[in-house]
Amino acid sequence: MGGELPGPLPFGARTLTGTVERVGDCTMLLVGGRRWALTGDVAAALSPGDRVTVRGHLAPRPAACGEWDLAQTVAVIRADPA
Repeated sequence: MGGELPGPLPFGARTLTGTVERVGDCTMLLVGGRRWALTGDVAAALSPGDRVTVRGHLAPRPAACGEWDLAQTVAVIRADPA
């Protein structure tokens, strides 16, 4: 079961649990039926198919994810197995 715990907008902290997906240079987290773009070194180290809980802050959408229908983008500062 995926979940998202919203923080205050526009730059609030986010905690998301879901499955990592990667298409080209775009790393995403599938949370329920929504995809979130993930950025940062921690996100780059995740492997597709990993089920993780990520923590971070809202960030601008990366150019590599421009064509996807995404909820928002999170700059990941921590990722733990879920």
